[in-house]
Amino acid sequence: MELLPYSIEKNLNIEEKKQYYSNILKYCKQLRSRTSSGISFGQMAISNFYMKNFYNNMLHIEGTQNIPNCPSIILCNHSTAHDIFSMYIAMEKLGIPTSVMVATDCLNPFSKMVFSIADSVFLDRTNPLSSSSSVLRASTTLLEGKSLVIFGESTWNLHPTKAMQDIKKGCSMISAITGYPVIPSILEYIEKPNIFDQESEIYKKIILRFGNAHEIAVTDDLSLKTAEFQKEMEQMRQTIWSENKIERSNISMIDPKIYINHTYLKKFKVFGFTYNSEYEAKFLRNNNGNVIENEYYISENNEFVPGITYKKRK
Repeated sequence: MELLPYSIEKNLNIEEKKQYYSNILKYCKQLRSRTSSGISFGQMAISNFYMKNFYNNMLHIEGTQNIPNCPSIILCNHSTAHDIFSMYIAMEKLGIPTSVMVATDCLNPFSKMVFSIADSVFLDRTNPLSSSSSVLRASTTLLEGKSLVIFGESTWNLHPTKAMQDIKKGCSMISAITGYPVIPSILEYIEKPNIFDQESEIYKKIILRFGNAHEIAVTDDLSLKTAEFQKEMEQMRQTIWSENKIERSNISMIDPKIYINHTYLKKFKVFGFTYNSEYEAKFLRNNNGNVIENEYYISENNEFVPGITYKKRK
């Protein structure tokens, strides 16, 4: 089954929408195959490995009272190579079987194997057909009893002051198909204000905060609902910044040397991952299709301006 382009779907009348989503739900129910909805071996393995080798006692989980007693769509921001692992760990600590939607077009074979064992839902961002099939697979995962984590920004947000890049509406569509709620959430890595040589030294605290759960009806405007989620997440993240005395409301508050150092380590010094800014830029378009800035660098004129810091040659 192929999903209708949103430009067509949004123009369906109420009865046509109800029938359309009813057909998708029936199709996803037919795809169900999992005999156990428990926490997968991969989720437990990721949690145990990372907690011993990276997180220790840094991870703080807040707002768990907002998680309903049913499978949910955890809509999360995306800013580091650790995010997928962070969410698997947090959900395992809460005893919630979880699958994470993972982009495969930037993964090496080993990483893809690890996420496959952890029951991830794969998405090839370069293939429009993959986007459609991933929505169906993600919906099926929820119907099989697992919660689902989606990083709605599609790529890392490395901007020094912007709380969120634009969220894609796949999470809203999955909620409309399944009837399960969306929980806007923020994953914040509190950084030490110093220059470091190792990426693992940057962080002093990791906060995962769950927001309020929202239900979506098939008759809702998915673009409008997604925009509401984004606004809520921006406010949540700015609140976390304020609570932790993080000054990011204006570019003049950013220390260029610390920002460049931390961003460079995040992009190029994480085991098993690198971030290709030029490649990722194709996924950094706002909901109007315009290219948007995501990073700052220090120019030849020693100015802190939008641009990319490249990997140093050995």
